[in-house]
Amino acid sequence: EVKETYRRGHLIGAFPEGTISLNGEIGEYKDGVIMMAILNDCPIVPMYIRKRTKWGQRQLVVVGEKIDYHDYISSKIPSLDEIKSFTSVVYAKELELKEYAKNIK
Repeated sequence: EVKETYRRGHLIGAFPEGTISLNGEIGEYKDGVIMMAILNDCPIVPMYIRKRTKWGQRQLVVVGEKIDYHDYISSKIPSLDEIKSFTSVVYAKELELKEYAKNIK
């Protein structure tokens, strides 16, 4: 379904933690979402959504630069170690976006 959706030009959004954070903390990433993107040749664009602290507060979404997994994975079918390593790269990018969001009012 992901491949067909992407082939038709649609975007695919996923929470790599496997759930939505209720406390604003970024949870541990699961490798499945990253593997799904790699196997379907979908680009990864990291995003951070800051949790609202007050009713009526605007939602802040910070969008990062596209990450080309080809820069991190050399084989068509990556090993589990390559997937885990790339998952760590994407996770680190989201942490950077979270730090950036702290400075935005």
